[in-house]
Amino acid sequence: MRLRAIWAGLLGLFLFAVGAVPEANAQGVPPGSYLRSCRDVRVVAGGRDLSAVCETRQPGRFEFTRLPDFRSCWGDIANINGNLRCDRRPGPPPGPAVRVPPGSYLRSCRNAVVGPAGTLWAECRMMNGAWVRANVNLNQCRGSRDIANINGRLVCNW
Repeated sequence: MRLRAIWAGLLGLFLFAVGAVPEANAQGVPPGSYLRSCRDVRVVAGGRDLSAVCETRQPGRFEFTRLPDFRSCWGDIANINGNLRCDRRPGPPPGPAVRVPPGSYLRSCRNAVVGPAGTLWAECRMMNGAWVRANVNLNQCRGSRDIANINGRLVCNW
């Protein structure tokens, strides 16, 4: 009898988890690991912020949280002890704008910027489809024939 109750509980949890992700995606919320432990996920403030109720380290305890300007996040949006967190994109370098160099990386990378000290930063797609932050020091690429994205890494091709 007890084993049956445990299996019923696990089945209910699984069905909840499977049902929650498509519902969140239907609302236009961004993907991320937070979807496994957050509920009532919404895009608010005219599409700028992300709000949710997320589970804390204490099982069964949930906190309301808000992530401002979620579109400037790089990679995963995570639930850290009931708070939505992400890494932010580097801002444009100070001073005059620096053009990004040409290269095959532009076919599979986005949001490329040249930062201080000549570092090229971009969000690049890996072979599994995930987007990751990548960078390469352009001083090391002088004389190379191409800058390429190799499974989420920016490399100088000679």
